[in-house]
Amino acid sequence: MSDSDFRIGDLNALIADLFGARVDPVGDQSVSFFDLGLDSLDISSIYLVIERRFGFEIAEADMDGLDTPERLIAYVGRRRVP
Repeated sequence: MSDSDFRIGDLNALIADLFGARVDPVGDQSVSFFDLGLDSLDISSIYLVIERRFGFEIAEADMDGLDTPERLIAYVGRRRVP
């Protein structure tokens, strides 16, 4: 995963690293993480890796709105530290 950008391929790599073959790669970015077979603990794990990688905290108030890959990728793009 690049430190300067975050795209769907990066999210798929992160998901594969965390969950292996248990979760299929994201195709439709507008599908909810729950519909992709992830539970709230899985999603929290994704957030934690992103926070560590990009050097910012995902506010708890923002988490409910980050329910799809599309929204999470856009959020990281707005929040990342260059």
